[in-house]
Amino acid sequence: MFKSKLQIAVKGFCAAVFMLCFSLFANAQLTTNNTQTPTQLVQNVLLGNGITVSNITYTGNSNARGFFNGATSNIGLASGVILTTGDIINAPGPNDSGNEGTPNSIGGDPDLDQISGVSTFDACILEFDFIPLADSVTFRYVFGSEEYPEFVGGIVNDAFGFFISGPGIAGPYSNAAENIAIIPGTATPVTINDVNNGSNDCLMGGPNGPCSNCAYYVDNCSGNSVEYDGFTAVLEAKATVIPCQTYHIKLAVADGGDDVWDSGVFLEANSFSSGTVNISAEATYSSTLNDTALIEGCGDAIIHFERTGSTSSAQTVYYTITGTAANGTDYVQIPDSIVIPAGQTIADLTLSSIADGIPEGSETIIITLQLGSICNGAPQPFIALTISDAPPLNLVSVSNDTVLICPGTVTLSITVNGGIPSYNYSWDSGQNTQSINVNPAVTTTYTVTVSDTCGNQSIVESITVGLPNYVPMVVTASDAAICGGDSALITATVTGGIPSYTYTWDNGLGDGQTFYVNPAQNTNYTITVTDSCSLSATQTILVNVDTAHADFTYEYQGARTLRFVNTSIDAVDSQWFFQDGTASTDYSPLHTFTDTGTYYVLLVITNSAGCIDSVIYPVIAYPDFHVWIPNAFTPGNDRLNEYFSPVGQGWRSAEMRLYNRWGEQIYTTFDTRLYWDGKRDDGTFYPNDVYVYSMMFKTPIGEVHKRMGTVTLVR
Repeated sequence: MFKSKLQIAVKGFCAAVFMLCFSLFANAQLTTNNTQTPTQLVQNVLLGNGITVSNITYTGNSNARGFFNGATSNIGLASGVILTTGDIINAPGPNDSGNEGTPNSIGGDPDLDQISGVSTFDACILEFDFIPLADSVTFRYVFGSEEYPEFVGGIVNDAFGFFISGPGIAGPYSNAAENIAIIPGTATPVTINDVNNGSNDCLMGGPNGPCSNCAYYVDNCSGNSVEYDGFTAVLEAKATVIPCQTYHIKLAVADGGDDVWDSGVFLEANSFSSGTVNISAEATYSSTLNDTALIEGCGDAIIHFERTGSTSSAQTVYYTITGTAANGTDYVQIPDSIVIPAGQTIADLTLSSIADGIPEGSETIIITLQLGSICNGAPQPFIALTISDAPPLNLVSVSNDTVLICPGTVTLSITVNGGIPSYNYSWDSGQNTQSINVNPAVTTTYTVTVSDTCGNQSIVESITVGLPNYVPMVVTASDAAICGGDSALITATVTGGIPSYTYTWDNGLGDGQTFYVNPAQNTNYTITVTDSCSLSATQTILVNVDTAHADFTYEYQGARTLRFVNTSIDAVDSQWFFQDGTASTDYSPLHTFTDTGTYYVLLVITNSAGCIDSVIYPVIAYPDFHVWIPNAFTPGNDRLNEYFSPVGQGWRSAEMRLYNRWGEQIYTTFDTRLYWDGKRDDGTFYPNDVYVYSMMFKTPIGEVHKRMGTVTLVR
């Protein structure tokens, strides 16, 4: 059976489009090589733990099998063995061709014919004998094909199989073999018709039919690292076997229905294995370098059970417990089995010794695995542990009591041996080292407790450092408060210690006991006093500088009447002077000036600390509002009637706008004098004409007066 020219043309078109797309960027690649022999591929690449192999044979084109590295690809496996129906050099991406294939002109395989349902071609077969150590054999794989996705559901059905035969196996294939390349949870073989995302086209997209077991399918139409249009998720092949018996396995892949496009199966490196269990242990505390030796009542032993092979299901490991130590008496009761959960390779058992206070010498605990048959009659794996009595903890030496004249530093130390090193030191002064340095200010007794690593034994000792004649030195000083510009007296008083005293001030004051200072802001002054024992004490004096802040604003209540608003900080007394011969002690007074004009108003305040400040601002007392507006003016540089301007008084702000007879605004001013010289911006005069004006005046209390009229410009 061969594909039609139309099918080949469509795939060719897809290839052209993919090549254009993938030429635009570089990608991480799957890589392959066929430098290793079939024997090397099995023994050095595929083989894992618990398996021995022999009689390795290969049938097929030498270019159809080899080694792959998928660490930077999306194939899902880091490396391993690749078997293809064409050439392994066609497997690396990017997927820039929809019709990659190399016919090898080799026949198929009858077992694969049965799986595919059609005749097979270009078979690639790797087979060998093996002996498993445990009762199962597993390995992981991925199947990919260029037949995806266009030929899903047709009679082109590339297939592969892992056919195992031997004791206890009675499958439907040649030599009563069983195919273990099946869809998880079923007996259905993995083929392109049984694992897919429906029939569709990589170029056009969109499924043309329902998918089959699509949870196990990876769409690679736009893949960067693998050429095949699609492949399965990582699957696991598993068979139940009898330990130490000889089995045969045939790993085969072939084109189904024609020999055009390639398919391939990827077998994970070191995954072909038969699960077994190893045992090891380590003690958290030990009297020797041997990590299986325990001290009674001291720490635990962690026993590790580690399996090899498949982790897809939980495994119960059984063992026997023997030795001179009694389970549940000399150590906390442990069971006779442990479960290694699914997905995990290690389970740990904690063995805790019990301190019974009875001298018993060295006792043993032996844990022996029960793994069933062991090939060649080898003994079952085991681990042996010992529990020993703790040696006694002994005092070797401790520092003597000491009497000092002046306070100073003294080194205290204690030495022990025996017990289980290392040793823990706990001084009541808070330190935790073997030796400590202390500097007591009075007679002080120091107590130390020493225990070993196990903590079941301890030694308590006390050491006294005497200081009978020394009273600790105390420096006292009082803070001060001043107003800005004033001075403060600062002094220090000393009690205790041993005279004579040396005084040292910061801020450059010198070495006297008393100073006058006048800082501009709050300042700390620190004095250090040193006695004849060279011991020092310090004290800090804060000189708080309080500065009064006077300020005010005002608002008009009338042309000559103003409300003065006191905005001073912490003003407890306020005095106002208005320059018109009057004054006020109100906090925020209301004042009417007797006449118009500019007056200077002075505010003097005293704050709660008695500090004084003042501020003076000018204010204007305005006359009542009055305005007269002329109706003509004669600009012309003859100094007669040169400007158009209102005449009046009583406003704080004003604006004026002028318009020509067509309503165009020709002039605007906000100058309170409101004058117009009749000129344009370029300095030329506007023509003789009648112009319209609009004026607005605002009085000090916010009243607005508007005037409109006309003015004649005559030159």
